[in-house]
Amino acid sequence: MNISTSYNAVKRRTRAVIALLLLSLAATGVFAGVYAIRRIYPLRYVGIIHHYSAKHGLDPVLVASLIHAESRFNQRAVSSMGARGLMQLMEPTAMWAASEAGIEGFTFDMAFDPEINIRLGTWYIARLLNQFGGIERTALAAYNAGSGNVSQWLANPENSSDGRNLQYIPFGETRHYLRRIEQNQPIYRVLLWIYDIVSGSR
Repeated sequence: MNISTSYNAVKRRTRAVIALLLLSLAATGVFAGVYAIRRIYPLRYVGIIHHYSAKHGLDPVLVASLIHAESRFNQRAVSSMGARGLMQLMEPTAMWAASEAGIEGFTFDMAFDPEINIRLGTWYIARLLNQFGGIERTALAAYNAGSGNVSQWLANPENSSDGRNLQYIPFGETRHYLRRIEQNQPIYRVLLWIYDIVSGSR
């Protein structure tokens, strides 16, 4: 092997090493970014979310975004009002949903179980969507503020021009809640897409 050939071989190896280092650094950056995102936007119980979203005709992105807004995926979350679990179910709602779902021997402590909580929460949001004509924003407002309050808001022309869509929401907490879910949705659409690709669901 002459000097020129040897020099070219060294250059090729050097370029290959540099390329590998750059790829490693890029991969490290990507994984670090994904890790940081997952800390802010956790994603758990994906199989359960997909199952009950499909059962009730819901977009799993909506369900994941709602769970983040309600509990940040903390299955033991309890609100100041006593709502429990991932989808923050109040006791009367949980008992009603469990009865409709045919869960025998249901107790409110069972709302901490992720599968039961998502099963009941998805049933309830699907029912609200049906009640409010399939309008997602109105149904989500009802999930947060109660269907009675939302029905009153819709009946007031200052809040709704058509009795179906809310142009104004009197509760600041509910306005903030809807804003959070709307901000969550594009992020959870990507996270669920990545999860489905990695898990082979797509």
